[in-house]
Amino acid sequence: MRRVIVYKDVFNKDKKEYERLAMYKAKFLKFGCDMVEFENGAGNYSTAIIEKDNGDVCNVPVDQISFIKPKHRKVKFIWK
Repeated sequence: MRRVIVYKDVFNKDKKEYERLAMYKAKFLKFGCDMVEFENGAGNYSTAIIEKDNGDVCNVPVDQISFIKPKHRKVKFIWK
């Protein structure tokens, strides 16, 4: 299994832009898809199915993950 870093985009009011924050590391299981319903129909988007270190399985948008190389540099994490 490949490891990934899951990110969250948070709006910075001072800079008036979004910043990408690393939230946690997880195991990548496979790609999937999800859908969002709008007034005029549904829209599909690609997702990554991941397993957190505590065993929880999540479906996150693919633009919110980054694959970790075996010798990855250190990243600051924000744990919640």
